[in-house]
Amino acid sequence: MKTIPATAAASLLLLAACWAARSLSAREGTPARRPRSFASMQQELEPTRTVAYKTVDDEKLELHLFYPPHASPADRRPAFVAIHGGGWRSGTPRRFYPYAHCLVAKGYVGVSVGYRLVSPKRGRTVFDCVRDGRSAVRYLRSHAADLGIDPNRITVAGGSAGGHVAAGTALFDGVDDPNDASAVSCAPNALVLLFAVLDTSPAGYGNKLIGPDWKSISPLHQIKPGCPPTLIFHGGKDNVTPLATVRRYAERMTDAKNVCELVIEPDGPHGHLNRDMKLFDQAAERIAAFLKRQDLAPTEKEASGPPDQLPRVFVLDGKVLMENRRKAQAGDKDLQAALAALIRAADAKLAQGPFSVTDKASPPPSGDKHDYRSLGPYWWPDPKKPDGKPYVRKDGQVNPERNELGDSGRFGQMQKAVTTLATAWYFTGREQYAAHAAKLLRTWYLAPATRMNPNMNYAQAIPGRCTGRGIGIVDASRQPMLIDAVGMLRGSKAWTERDQKGLVNWFDQFLHWLQTSQNGQDEDRTRNNHATQYDAQVASYALFVGKPEIAAKVLRAVGPRRIDTQIEPDGSQPLELARTKSWDYSCANTRNFTRLAALARHVDVDLWNYRAGGRSINKAIDYLLPYAAGKKKWTARQIRTFAPGRLLTPLLQAAPHDPTGRYARAAADLLPDKAVERLLYPPPRK
Repeated sequence: MKTIPATAAASLLLLAACWAARSLSAREGTPARRPRSFASMQQELEPTRTVAYKTVDDEKLELHLFYPPHASPADRRPAFVAIHGGGWRSGTPRRFYPYAHCLVAKGYVGVSVGYRLVSPKRGRTVFDCVRDGRSAVRYLRSHAADLGIDPNRITVAGGSAGGHVAAGTALFDGVDDPNDASAVSCAPNALVLLFAVLDTSPAGYGNKLIGPDWKSISPLHQIKPGCPPTLIFHGGKDNVTPLATVRRYAERMTDAKNVCELVIEPDGPHGHLNRDMKLFDQAAERIAAFLKRQDLAPTEKEASGPPDQLPRVFVLDGKVLMENRRKAQAGDKDLQAALAALIRAADAKLAQGPFSVTDKASPPPSGDKHDYRSLGPYWWPDPKKPDGKPYVRKDGQVNPERNELGDSGRFGQMQKAVTTLATAWYFTGREQYAAHAAKLLRTWYLAPATRMNPNMNYAQAIPGRCTGRGIGIVDASRQPMLIDAVGMLRGSKAWTERDQKGLVNWFDQFLHWLQTSQNGQDEDRTRNNHATQYDAQVASYALFVGKPEIAAKVLRAVGPRRIDTQIEPDGSQPLELARTKSWDYSCANTRNFTRLAALARHVDVDLWNYRAGGRSINKAIDYLLPYAAGKKKWTARQIRTFAPGRLLTPLLQAAPHDPTGRYARAAADLLPDKAVERLLYPPPRK
């Protein structure tokens, strides 16, 4: 698409839009994952509130309003009003929910308008559609204070016949409801016309439906000086309003000294933006830029802060988080129990910490308490030796000394607390949660007196055998989720730019240590869950510190290095099945794989569709699914209670990439009402 000022018909230049599907799927080239659709947005979006702007023949005509999260009743935000099409004879406000909602994340209040549809039996005409559109704008302007909008920053957009109604709010003087407050202007401050009906003459569209008085409501024939700045999106192959008509309209607007810009998709049919989400998203950005040039955009204050910023997350999906937050704050019944549980958990975390590596009783062999230290979890004193050394291994049985000696207990508590608090702040806006999360992060990573040195040289030591091991790096396997939690703190007053830079620097140093130290290289060479969690750490840290080339190198190798060597054609994972907690380890490693697939999307690597000799991430999930669903009994060794829910996170991560819907249905069966995962992932549908 190309935006072009309509200075004259001869100056309307077209730029062909070229789109290339991008997907790097390993080995067996597979299609890119299916993007979200306009239809799915219509069904999934829900307004924050609805208000009736007028009643006709006992029928309430409503405005469906979408507010940014944390919007205050005292706000005076710009409004973006969307009017649906349907040939004046069909459609509901839901049809244009995607447009009403498209600028909400930037600080606008979105509005979708309901209006009377043409019905000869009820005596309703296209003129009534126009009257209702004008009434809706008057209502918004006269009730601006109650609705939290700025009466002088109202943009009206409409598509097809709705575009005609939208244009009518500015052009069709005198076509008014006699009950309207005519002293209140119905002219918007800007117009956005989406593949709109612009000519209702006998040569145009809808002439027979309108009748002999067509000219009074034909946008092409009602252009005048003083029209609102107008942005037009149109397809070169539109069969409702020919491109030549749009050119004439734009030229007449310019001749009348009005601002008018065109965005033309040369091969676009009628409704082209609704058919291609890339074009839709690009249109939203162009609309935002156009309104900014007209000084109708949100102020920096209105547009800043957590409500309007996409969280910088890498495992989770920022758009899903934003949408779930909107739904939760709008009262979505499916999310309220989870939100309440999250708040209770965060309240409890406020009393925890701060935690520091310097709190341990004795330093590691380096003599520096800032160096992380932990004990191998499955290593116990040898009862045959006076001093118990060297310790002996009891797989799956955790030595209680692990939580008493060293830093692993505090490290885990800190990460869980930060993740809970940051998530709670993101979904509630309660600054005390962000403040305590920031305090915990500064204490563990940044403050000179308490910070951890960026290494794990002494992780998972074994008394009498070694002072630290490469596999001890697994102690940090939760940090990719902690990084996502930091992303959710974006916009908080408590987490400053200086804090962010300091943490990025810490993880940059830790990433270097992971890749260059002996322990790091040893962990990279492992062949089980240690290898996959190592890759997830490296990729997550590389993305966080702005080194995507490192992440891409690691993630491109996951197929041949990890999937091929760890997952059998039947989906089993022999190295995890050999453990004494085989179910737990099989699920944990599958979660590592789905986490890697989630990270890989940031560097255009498709691990969801990687296939080699029957091996794949899906096969690993399919192998475990019958046991989680209770259809088979787990017979491999499992010394701890069998918990089906350990497969929940892999199912939730994989569900959007499963066209059969099996993973979503299984996740829905396993997902408790109070689970925080309801807030973090797309809602699973049975």
